[in-house]
Amino acid sequence: MKRNFVKTGALFLAILMFVATFAVSDGLSASSYISLQSGDRVQVIEIIDINAIRVRTPRGDALVRLIGVHHGGTPQGMNFLTREIMGNHVHVVRDPLFPNVGRWNYLYIMHVERFINGELILTGFGRLNEAHYRAAQFENIRQGQAIAREAGLGQWANELRTPIITQYGERININTADAAQIMAHLGAGRDLANSIVSFRGSAVFQTVNDVKFVPGVTWEFFASNRNRMAIVTNINTANIPELESLANITAEQAEAIVESRSGGRSFTAASQLVTRGIMNPWEFNIISPFISLQTEVQTQFARPNIRANVNLASQTQLIASGASFTQAIGITTQRGFLPMRNLHDLKDMPGFETMEQINALADNLRAYTNINTAPRSEIESLFGENVLQTAVDAIMDNRPFVGTDQISEFFDTAIFNRIEPFIYVGSRPPYPVVNINTATHQQLMDAGFYDAEAARIVNNRPILRPSQMVLWQTVVRPELRANITLYTNINNATNQELMSLDGAMTQDVASRIVSYRNDQPFGSFAEVEDFFAADAATWEMFLRFRNFIILR
Repeated sequence: MKRNFVKTGALFLAILMFVATFAVSDGLSASSYISLQSGDRVQVIEIIDINAIRVRTPRGDALVRLIGVHHGGTPQGMNFLTREIMGNHVHVVRDPLFPNVGRWNYLYIMHVERFINGELILTGFGRLNEAHYRAAQFENIRQGQAIAREAGLGQWANELRTPIITQYGERININTADAAQIMAHLGAGRDLANSIVSFRGSAVFQTVNDVKFVPGVTWEFFASNRNRMAIVTNINTANIPELESLANITAEQAEAIVESRSGGRSFTAASQLVTRGIMNPWEFNIISPFISLQTEVQTQFARPNIRANVNLASQTQLIASGASFTQAIGITTQRGFLPMRNLHDLKDMPGFETMEQINALADNLRAYTNINTAPRSEIESLFGENVLQTAVDAIMDNRPFVGTDQISEFFDTAIFNRIEPFIYVGSRPPYPVVNINTATHQQLMDAGFYDAEAARIVNNRPILRPSQMVLWQTVVRPELRANITLYTNINNATNQELMSLDGAMTQDVASRIVSYRNDQPFGSFAEVEDFFAADAATWEMFLRFRNFIILR
């Protein structure tokens, strides 16, 4: 098989080199250093990423992205680029479908008659950038990835071998595993493993998807490991490696858990880990938030176990949940103008100038409350200053509910009407809203604004925080506040909201966004940039609304 692959790969490379070499013409005139042209001979002076390099020309330095190559490839890919082209002179080839976008030239790289873009994919060192589907060489590069995958080269080797984690069972608990376990079972490098451990220090992973937002986690890493990670561990089914990934669990204790549950003696309560003599109460308390008796469990963590709804809680309740005095004042002041749809709506408010400040409270604050699973403190926060303990008791005693209207009997209509927009049962439904900073005049009118109101909003934006609506005389009528947002979460926005991001947004682009994120969420702005860089039109559109999107 290997000999056949070599022949196939050699033929494939020969075809690609012929196509690319044919496109190079030494007679083409050079242009400015920003816009490189086919045939330009440039020196590579920096390898930024597997799909991004900096080159030097007689006219100055330029930034280049490699068409067809996704960012964040394998370490071998970075080594390949460093070894083959770093410091060397290469020829660049343009694709007529990829004009310059922003600071970047989107190009094919040729070096000593080798097609570097195609070779990165054919060796398995890089992954095809599906967003570049319109590129002239896309189909050729895609075939190269198919060959690499079939032969198990580079990053695709993991699909053919049977690692130890598969031999014993798939998962480890990413909320408790140490860096060494993450390296051993997920194939992470030391820096990435430490980054995962550091990230969860301020915010527990609520879902496996949250790992995507850890700096350094690539599309490839998540795609290959999403089924090997757990946020809670089922002590009735977990294998020894997963049990050992629980904090402070020894190999002997993991074996004791497996032995204890054998012979039809499944655990009926997690506390039986103590009563069966497997661990002491102190050890149990450490792992108890991260274990379960079910395979699939809806788990919501909070540290400390006091949580508040940012749309309804009092300042005292917010402070009790971990917010500073400044943050609590900012939340209660700003929310009067617009409801908060997620924690990232806190962006740029007092005390929330950095993402770290938002992430630090991700476990303790909610914009919407699941009345079936929320802890008592969060249910209390729905009532703000005047907590109705009898109503709280009734909610806690009568859940689960099949609909939010079922709690209306526990208090008067006025209170329910204030609470109802911010509660749900089951999965949180998508909310049909438009982005006030990017929607067209007509889209604002379709959302309920009068013509003059829509014009005033368009003339006074951008609006970076709710309070600026008053400062800039763009007051929104209370009945319309549920219809708008300042920032669009590209990972969960409805088609309606995505369409409101730009007047040039088409249904096709919105559908591709939804299809992409349904596979796995956008984890970084670099990933979003790659998606919209598929052609000049989508890139120019992205540049217009990039400051008004968020990822979490």
